[in-house]
Amino acid sequence: MAFRVLSDHIRAISFTIADGQLPSNTGAGYVIRRILRRAVRYYYSYLDYKQPLLHQLVAVIATQFEKVFPELKQQEAFVTKVIKEEEDSFLRTLGKGIDRFSEYINVSQKQRDKNVEKVWVAGGESDIPIEPAENGKLQFAEKDFYEPIQKM
Repeated sequence: MAFRVLSDHIRAISFTIADGQLPSNTGAGYVIRRILRRAVRYYYSYLDYKQPLLHQLVAVIATQFEKVFPELKQQEAFVTKVIKEEEDSFLRTLGKGIDRFSEYINVSQKQRDKNVEKVWVAGGESDIPIEPAENGKLQFAEKDFYEPIQKM
């Protein structure tokens, strides 16, 4: 299952980047960034793999789909570089965000309200806090986390 999830995500990301859409904070680029980050969170959390992985799969996909999408093979180095940079950046952010969120969970409600902005900024993604809680690693009331954020 894990390999199917990662292969689907890396295919979508690779083809889209080769087609000219770069990850960004707006529009279609944001969708690409979210797909990439979801795949990174998947291998980080479920496979317990804490270093860049996706960029290593671009060469395999470029070779497999060379006849139907030659643009990916032609831009393989560029696509690999873009994905690697995104992975490196997000892995740093993700590690810090998860650490801060764990600290956040282990303090009183009064302290949480004061520290929620630091946790939110470090994580960057709205679903990061939910995943550890859903996995049973943390006890967490979603409302208690998002309520102070709405007031920011």
